[in-house]
Amino acid sequence: AKRVQLDDLLDRVVRLRGSDLHLTAGTPPVVRVQGELRRMLKEDRGDEAASAAPVTPDALAALIGIVERGTY
Repeated sequence: AKRVQLDDLLDRVVRLRGSDLHLTAGTPPVVRVQGELRRMLKEDRGDEAASAAPVTPDALAALIGIVERGTY
């Protein structure tokens, strides 16, 4: 399975013109766009109905560690 990368998520938020990124273990990432929360979609398939892969607890812990250390 592909690992979630913080840079990839933040790039996607910027491309969507989002203001917030919401991460919860076990669910796909969510971005706030113009005040509305939207589940991120898979980029590679172009399938508008397909959600991005859920964030695993380990991936979320790793992302939190990156932010805390300021190594992003």
